[in-house]
Amino acid sequence: MKIAVIFAVVGLCVANGFQHPEHFDPEEYMCSVCMNVYDRVQNKQQSFPEACAYFNACEQLQPIKSIFSGNVRSDSRQACEKAEMCPGEEGWQSFRNTDDGNLNLRVSKAYGARGNEKVRVSVISNSSLADDIFTYSEPFKFRWTQYYLNTGVVDVVAGTKNQINIGSQSISVYVPKQDEGSRGVIIADPCFQSQWINCAYKDEFDTFNRTTALLNALSKHDDTHYWMVLGDNFYDQTGDASETWFSALSMDTKSKIMGSVPGNHDYWVHGDPQVYVQEDQLGNGFMQFYGQDVAASFAADSEQAEGADPFDFTVDPDAQSIDEDLKNAETLPPLTNFFYYNQIGNTAFIGYSGAYSFKETVPHFEEACAWAADVDADVVLLLGHWNGKGGMGCGPEMAVGAAYHEISHLDACKPIADKLRYVEGHTHCNLVDETDVGFMVAGQGMSGCGNFGFPVFDSTNGEFNVYYFPVQQAESDDDTTTVPFDNYDAILECFEANGVSGCYDMATKWATASLVVA
Repeated sequence: MKIAVIFAVVGLCVANGFQHPEHFDPEEYMCSVCMNVYDRVQNKQQSFPEACAYFNACEQLQPIKSIFSGNVRSDSRQACEKAEMCPGEEGWQSFRNTDDGNLNLRVSKAYGARGNEKVRVSVISNSSLADDIFTYSEPFKFRWTQYYLNTGVVDVVAGTKNQINIGSQSISVYVPKQDEGSRGVIIADPCFQSQWINCAYKDEFDTFNRTTALLNALSKHDDTHYWMVLGDNFYDQTGDASETWFSALSMDTKSKIMGSVPGNHDYWVHGDPQVYVQEDQLGNGFMQFYGQDVAASFAADSEQAEGADPFDFTVDPDAQSIDEDLKNAETLPPLTNFFYYNQIGNTAFIGYSGAYSFKETVPHFEEACAWAADVDADVVLLLGHWNGKGGMGCGPEMAVGAAYHEISHLDACKPIADKLRYVEGHTHCNLVDETDVGFMVAGQGMSGCGNFGFPVFDSTNGEFNVYYFPVQQAESDDDTTTVPFDNYDAILECFEANGVSGCYDMATKWATASLVVA
């Protein structure tokens, strides 16, 4: 009998007798599990008992066992839809943006060491775009290869609206001056589709339409400078859902500075290297799709001429084979593809991935802290995904709260320790983790606390404030004291009319503190 083996940092995972992660519930992943078992059996990689045991899903799949061993080969998604393990077409799949000029645009703040007056401008397209602002226009490498990344670093003037021409289109980009207060929305773990993983509140919260509409409403106004998504971005293995979501954003929204860091589901669709499948993007699709200006980008431009690869593509996720069928679940891109620091007004940001060790990330944390001290930022936000004690591909020191406390004691970080705070996702709740210091922003549709809202981080008027807009609360089966509500229409109307800062009376104040003046 053939035994499939995957080597991972966490150990050896064997199909028979596999030690599953405690968190992995096949019921939450039945669509993806069904499709993977179907393909493994049909391709004669594994028998049905071996394949279903790998996902600890034999009990759930036994009633439909016949579909896996039938002589008539079908597309795995079609077969699993027919067996009612996968959803049919979902509402978001029928969304079409009729604006031909709606570029799939990203504007990210340039790596801090480049200086304040630079941004990285990227367009995701289906072919190479010839434009002078792009120093790199190539097909995606390794994953999501249906797309092209067109990207370049552009000079801007802080404190004024910069018109940047891309082909026949002109976009307006505003970068605050270094001593100017800034304001933005930070969320994590947004979901709106169940093509691989069950998105519990996608319909009740209407997350596809409501999240995009709220972002579009507040982005019409000049009082919002940025928006960010901290991992598990749409739980998307192939890029199709992400592309559709971005097509629903206005050019006003896409012209704002956008930041992102990866979560566990951006590496492994089932959320853990121990439940790896060959189609996992392992962060490769993510890093190209979100177009951040990262340590690898800056290093390449420093060592070579402008126009070097914007990412370190030296690790081929399919190059290391453990056996003839399965690849290494931990063959990840170098961490420099996900580490960055930058500044938006008087707020500095340090973004990182928890999928790497603390030891190998320390030099980058030290560099970021030294830079933040040098630019004299008033607030420093540490941005990551994993919370708590880590796990699911993250070491205990790399969960965001833990990393915050660890780096606060580094010599390079001590000068900014009283300015440092953190923002995290992973557990699907919106709440304050540590008073005035730590914030969880992952109540965006997945099962968890059943809350949905927009946290706004504001460093204007000499204060650091966090305002939470409670958009919706689901009824709780476990907590009878939870009162459902739906504030969406009122919040949207206020955002449309007044901008986010004109609606603070509708928000709960999560934090307030006077800014530290050096």
